Amino acid sequence: MMLEEPAIKLRRAGPNQPCSQKAVEAAFNTMTVEQQERFMRLSADGRKDKTTKLLRIFDTTFFTGNDLDFSYICLNLSLLNHSCIENASWHMRPQADNFLVTATSFIPKGDEITINYASYGSFYTAAQRAALFATFGNF
Repeated sequence: MMLEEPAIKLRRAGPNQPCSQKAVEAAFNTMTVEQQERFMRLSADGRKDKTTKLLRIFDTTFFTGNDLDFSYICLNLSLLNHSCIENASWHMRPQADNFLVTATSFIPKGDEITINYASYGSFYTAAQRAALFATFGNF
């Protein structure tokens, strides 16, 4: 359905460890101007401070591979919305260093393609979803 090479690939300090601000800024600066503009449009956040907006977008749109050693930004994959009952799934193809999105059910023309942001397809309780939305939903 969709195959994408990441625009940014950053080695993490360790599993479940964030990337440093300096590393995120340096990776952003290696992107083309068009990629940078697309990246900054991933948020409707009206912040004037570019660095704050850059880090906020990175922190809320990165994907991880199976080994959790890297954080990736995929400009198209990042446009897909989350659903706990998704109609597509994604996974990292480490041998090709890209991400593959495939339909998990029939998606009629014009319907939104949704993915579960948790690569392992976890299911959350209503209380857990509410807590996650309170933290990340007002992006």
